[in-house]
Amino acid sequence: KVLEHIPDFKKVIETAKHLLKPSGIIYIELPDADGAANDSYTRQEFFLEHYFAPSRKGITYLASELALEIIGMSSVVEPSGKYTSRLFCRSEKDYAKNM
Repeated sequence: KVLEHIPDFKKVIETAKHLLKPSGIIYIELPDADGAANDSYTRQEFFLEHYFAPSRKGITYLASELALEIIGMSSVVEPSGKYTSRLFCRSEKDYAKNM
């Protein structure tokens, strides 16, 4: 739950991809804009200190743009009441090698 606070979050993910072992997995947690929007646009997920709060469609687009294959995604409501998207991803090049 840090990426939404970083202006150049894509650089962080690219760095993580380069640090992965072959067939490694990246775990990402982000605010769930879809769940939060269904509740209220005044929720913490949309506060100013967040550079972005992606929808499921937005997450899928970002993964594609970053050459990540999403191998698992879920949305949860944390005990604190925050809406969260949880993702497990791997590099598309690693996925292509294992086909």
